[in-house]
Amino acid sequence: TVMRPPVKLAASLFYYRRIATWEPTYRPDFNDITLEQYVEEDAYYDNWMVRMITNAKMGGLNDGHLDLAMSIIREKFVVGISDHMDQTFRHLELYFGWRESTEGCVDFHLHKAPSNKNKYDMPVEGGVVWSLIAEKNKYDMALYNFALDTFSDQA
Repeated sequence: TVMRPPVKLAASLFYYRRIATWEPTYRPDFNDITLEQYVEEDAYYDNWMVRMITNAKMGGLNDGHLDLAMSIIREKFVVGISDHMDQTFRHLELYFGWRESTEGCVDFHLHKAPSNKNKYDMPVEGGVVWSLIAEKNKYDMALYNFALDTFSDQA
């Protein structure tokens, strides 16, 4: 799996849901609020990665959920990191024995023809909004840091 920093994941989802008219999760009302307001809503869905990996989709989370998610990552996943896609692809090529059928294909799709057309400002790392999102997603932040270590160990 390719892991994404939780703050970037939360911001991306918020801005995507503003424009994705084709998605059942489309939320035009998000155009009237800020990212900070979205994260402060009672309905904000926190710790998405831990929830999905542990199947704890509703209710509160605890350290046991994080421990389980880390165990599953360690034992079942080949880890990639979205901020390190070149290294992720090299790792996947080695792990699975993949070879490019067309020279430069990976480079083209990673660097010359990126698919994300939704441009938005990312919260400043360490800033108020970044810190708010990080705190609301404390289990995902811990899981992401664990995934970074696992990524290094697997490389």
